[in-house]
Amino acid sequence: MIKDYTLKNKQNIVLTQDQNEVVEALINNPRFFNCSQTGFGKTITTITAAVYHYMNNLEEGKDFDYVIVCPTIANRAFINLFKNIFAIPYNIYTAQNFKEMKDAKFHIFNYSTLTSNLIKKKKVVNNVPLVEWVDNLQTATPYIEKLTELYKRNPNLHLILDEAHALQDFKSSQYIVMNSLAPLFKGIWALTATPVLNDIEGVFYMTEIVKPQHFKNIYRFRNKYVKTQDVEFWHYN
Repeated sequence: MIKDYTLKNKQNIVLTQDQNEVVEALINNPRFFNCSQTGFGKTITTITAAVYHYMNNLEEGKDFDYVIVCPTIANRAFINLFKNIFAIPYNIYTAQNFKEMKDAKFHIFNYSTLTSNLIKKKKVVNNVPLVEWVDNLQTATPYIEKLTELYKRNPNLHLILDEAHALQDFKSSQYIVMNSLAPLFKGIWALTATPVLNDIEGVFYMTEIVKPQHFKNIYRFRNKYVKTQDVEFWHYN
């Protein structure tokens, strides 16, 4: 029997049985994809799981912080959740808002701001841990510096990737930077209602960030999941 993980909130929202199952799955898996359908409540279930994850670890003497990386359009949803539903302090480091609150354990960043000014440095940052390359990267943005500061202050970081399908193209600046950041985090939860976009291989690259070596390598992935099919062409004389 799955327990009710509903947190006290301003709007008297009660989690459904399906939502509680997702919360429990997240709590018990440090590397996990929340691929619930659109409208399911991925944001509220993931943040609920993070609160329980924080409390459980605190009881064991571990103090966690949670970094949320999302598209700019999702800022309002997370702010509304923290401010108007749960009344939880949060920090936000985006181009639209750069604000810190006392005792905040949740820190909101955007994909766009973390990757700004870094596109020309792809060969420098790819697959190199953040703590090493930030010290040598003169173009590091305030957002990268802030994330580095969070890590140095508390290496017990957990990463929440909203709209994680944005990381399916391994050539994109988002992928390169987030792949470089990934080793900093003790756990990673990815949220996406569309884990498969135009190319099934995108699942491999997205998974490689959340759970490295899960599929071993791209060649094994292709052999197992990518099938070729002959196409017949009809010709009329």
